[in-house]
Amino acid sequence: MVSTFGRMNVLKRYVLVFFFGISSFPRLLLEVHLRKNFGYRYFKSISALTIGIPMLIYPIAVGFGTVDSFKGFLDYLLHYASWFGFMALFAYACVKRQHEVTHEPGVYDFAKVSDYSGDRNPILENLILFGKPVTTKMVITLIEPGIFFFIGLGLIIFKQPIGGVLLVCSIMYSLCYFGAIYLADESMMDTIDDIIRQEELANVIVKGRGPEKTRGFEMFCDFPESVDLRQKIFEAVQRQTEILQAY
Repeated sequence: MVSTFGRMNVLKRYVLVFFFGISSFPRLLLEVHLRKNFGYRYFKSISALTIGIPMLIYPIAVGFGTVDSFKGFLDYLLHYASWFGFMALFAYACVKRQHEVTHEPGVYDFAKVSDYSGDRNPILENLILFGKPVTTKMVITLIEPGIFFFIGLGLIIFKQPIGGVLLVCSIMYSLCYFGAIYLADESMMDTIDDIIRQEELANVIVKGRGPEKTRGFEMFCDFPESVDLRQKIFEAVQRQTEILQAY
């Protein structure tokens, strides 16, 4: 009863949720190098294996079908050298991240939220660009993915297949965090709107004020003429709200 009509973009929300799902593995390939001290539920070894094993098998499977001479084998190694090098670094980083997670304080000790996305590199956090310190939003949407974007671009120039993978992963990483920021902003605005509605509820129901005097909050229903009855309705709505909040 307290809520009014809002303009919801349901399609955008579903697209963002879907994108978060499919971007989980591409983010993982980069995040283990960029951050540390993940939450217990945020980093899982099984997730690293799920993406790591297929990526390791892919160049090996390609090699079986194309290498037919010693020269061909050398060409193959040169072509996929950076791929295997990246996978070795990925495996090393995952072992370090798993070690950090297992040595974190217990989840039930309230030491840290279990889905914490990790400590960002302080060097990146303290960068100064164009005379101004970078913001957290800039770090997670531009600087972190930008590192791998340019690495991937360089590897593509040298015709290394892993370059394309890093390029795509960096773009998905950036877009994912742009989406996360959008949803966080939406959630914050929802909270602010709820506070305004609660504060202006008496003005709307009891005093019958219009939206121009209630910070835009209005209710599309008729109320009794009696102020006493309006007061009772206000108190009833308050009780309903308290019950809903309790659950």
